[in-house]
Amino acid sequence: MRKKEQHFTAGRVIGMSNKNLKKFEKVLWIVFITVGFAGVFSFVLLCREGKLQKRPAENVSRQPETEQNESGTGVESGLSDKTMWLPEGCGLYESLPEIYFENENGVKYSSRDFNGKKTVLVFWASWCEDCREQMPHMKEFMEFSKNFGDIQFLFINRLDGTRETKENAAAYFQELGLDAPVYFDVGETAYQALGMKNIPTTYFLDEEGKIITWSAGQITEKSVFEAYLNNLCKGNRQATQDFVINALTDEEGGIHTTYVPGDTAATLASQVLSESQGILMEYAVRTGQKELFDRTWNYVRGNMNLGGLISWCITEGTASGVNALLDDLRIYRALREAEKLWGGYAGDAAGIGGAIAAYAVQDGCYVDFYDTKNGQAAGILTLCYIDLETMELLAGTYDVLREAYENAAEILQYGQISETFPLFYTRYNYKTKSYEKDDLHMAEAMVTLLHMAKAGILPENTHDWLRKQMEYGSIMAKYTVDGEPVEGYQYESTAVYALTAMIGDTLGDAGLRGWALKKMEKSRIQDCSRVYNGAFGNEDGSGIVSFDQLMPLSAYAALETIDKD
Repeated sequence: MRKKEQHFTAGRVIGMSNKNLKKFEKVLWIVFITVGFAGVFSFVLLCREGKLQKRPAENVSRQPETEQNESGTGVESGLSDKTMWLPEGCGLYESLPEIYFENENGVKYSSRDFNGKKTVLVFWASWCEDCREQMPHMKEFMEFSKNFGDIQFLFINRLDGTRETKENAAAYFQELGLDAPVYFDVGETAYQALGMKNIPTTYFLDEEGKIITWSAGQITEKSVFEAYLNNLCKGNRQATQDFVINALTDEEGGIHTTYVPGDTAATLASQVLSESQGILMEYAVRTGQKELFDRTWNYVRGNMNLGGLISWCITEGTASGVNALLDDLRIYRALREAEKLWGGYAGDAAGIGGAIAAYAVQDGCYVDFYDTKNGQAAGILTLCYIDLETMELLAGTYDVLREAYENAAEILQYGQISETFPLFYTRYNYKTKSYEKDDLHMAEAMVTLLHMAKAGILPENTHDWLRKQMEYGSIMAKYTVDGEPVEGYQYESTAVYALTAMIGDTLGDAGLRGWALKKMEKSRIQDCSRVYNGAFGNEDGSGIVSFDQLMPLSAYAALETIDKD
């Protein structure tokens, strides 16, 4: 239509006299100006009414300085998902690919020449405004890092040969007064090998050259740099663990669901879930922390015990009389692992196992829950509750659970939705003998896939779907069974990405794991001046819930202890 309208207008104009043409041009200008003002006015109204909003869970940041932005040929400056600026040629918990650079005299070096010490590696350029914000702080940061031991700093200049020359870079570096040599990435070969997108980018490497954490953007606050150094020296999980214990956990060991910034009473008034207790018990076993395990388990035993089954929730000090099968399975398995590791938990495990055998199975099939007050069992089985590894463990101990395990495995096997959307239905209804076609909460869906990955039965098409979502897009919080994001749930979840990272790790898929970790990390708060440092949520401390802390904690534990198994 637009082409036809333009052609018609042009024909009319050609046939006019010069006088009429001038009048016509004036009219056009008036129309143009009127439409322009109307457009601006409409935009302002929309903004004031709050109708132009970013995606709810989209963590945004100022764009780091890039060559494209500097030259005006790339994405316009503004707000963007900060994961898009992270390097593509390497990943967290992976060794930095070998790169080469040279000193002022042209002597060549390999990044592996510097293995053996913890390393802070900074890519920068003297023309980059964001680099000029970070680099003057590096002298203070280097001095401060001495509190963390012997940490070396590598400053690699992005030498493109046009805007940056050795002379310019060396002169600027000398002005900084840094007690370190300067190196040059001649022709940007290292920059390209790492798949970098911007400068400054700062890598924090362990003694073996493995990337523990990184920053794609300028660091100007010492408290922020300290957070990264803590992650490098103590592991990424430590800050998150400290937050969970110090800010979410009460004196008895109960983990509360919702953090309220500056209001401890409100935080401790939120619910305690058996889900959280079980995840932290698993984490404590994985990381060999007996004291943490005992504290968490003692809370469960003292406050959530339903005669062997575990109350799924404590609200305002009162325990629900209903359990949740998945949480009971998780706690049972954690106790079995603790028995192997430390001893003394066999009786506790047997108590839960016996209760599962007595109440969590109806007519040879596992069910979601048992209501101890009314003596009624559920008539459904949620697929994310089908923890085949633990069910098989129970089947080897309790003969009555063998049939239930086999039936659950069959329900899971045939639960895939479709070839085009190869995830799994949320639940199976025993009464209708069919899968319920409810929308999929993706945190539950990812738990289902993690269980299947651990059991070695995750379908290839499901694996492919995850890779495509991670490589080319993202995973939203909720989907219909047709594979469409549900209106109002078009945001991302930290826990979903943590679970995806664990799926990738279980499958030995470093690419999937790396993409998921990048997306998981974008909501991590790195600032030691904040009481919620290490937490996952918004920078102002809002949006912090226990599940989004515990799943990344589990992912960190799996990745950081992998070499110790």
